[in-house]
Amino acid sequence: MFDTKLPDVATVRRLGDAGLVDVMRDATRLESAATARKLAAVAELYHRRLAEQDAEDREDWCVDGWEQVAVEVAAAQGISRGRAAGQLRYALVLAERFPQLGALFAAGDVDFRVVAAVAFRCELMMDDDAVARMDRWLARNASRWSRR
Repeated sequence: MFDTKLPDVATVRRLGDAGLVDVMRDATRLESAATARKLAAVAELYHRRLAEQDAEDREDWCVDGWEQVAVEVAAAQGISRGRAAGQLRYALVLAERFPQLGALFAAGDVDFRVVAAVAFRCELMMDDDAVARMDRWLARNASRWSRR
């Protein structure tokens, strides 16, 4: 595992070249791991809100569960509803379709660019067995695409 505690800025300024490279590498891995955890929290909030909703009551709603969670995510992070909806989309892709890729992301072994590319390129996959096979394939190969 990589170092999960980064030196402060004053310490960074005193490091040699190899130390600076190590800080950059570790910070990038931590950034991926932190983003993965944030997206996991977004997906969990969505699933909890979905479980709370009565299907019969939703027929009369003018705002659906997706929008409800997007607004909550936006408020929690101080971002726009559109950015929050994007996070929700990626969060559900990792939680529901590609959990093994999500585990690589959480470990800092892949970056967000890989997650975004997979989400976009695999969006139209409808066969659950094919999605599961793709997740297994990604688990074996994706970490090579964002080597640090």
